[in-house]
Amino acid sequence: MGFRKYLRLTGIIMFVVGLFVAGLIYRAAAFGNANEDASLPKRDVYQIEKLGGKEYVLGVEMNAWFTGLWHGRRLAYTVLFLSGAGCIGCFLLADFLDRSSKTPSKFQNANS
Repeated sequence: MGFRKYLRLTGIIMFVVGLFVAGLIYRAAAFGNANEDASLPKRDVYQIEKLGGKEYVLGVEMNAWFTGLWHGRRLAYTVLFLSGAGCIGCFLLADFLDRSSKTPSKFQNANS
């Protein structure tokens, strides 16, 4: 088996394991009563805006969103997305290697 086939197999294994782990995380998060709302109360937004302006509010909201990705059901979605992206990346890399090995370069034609 060539390197490209191992790369494709790695992508499939990565996706299947990611799907399984995401399912386990999703199921475990269903039993917990974690508060998954990452939004800020209006009073907090007003105080933050007074301190640092609208850009600071945007930064705090982005930080709250990003940290919310690593808890509960959102973690399951994040794991699923990352495993899917890794699988697609492995397939694209294998396809790129497959195409680059089949196309002759201009240096091979010059020496013939």
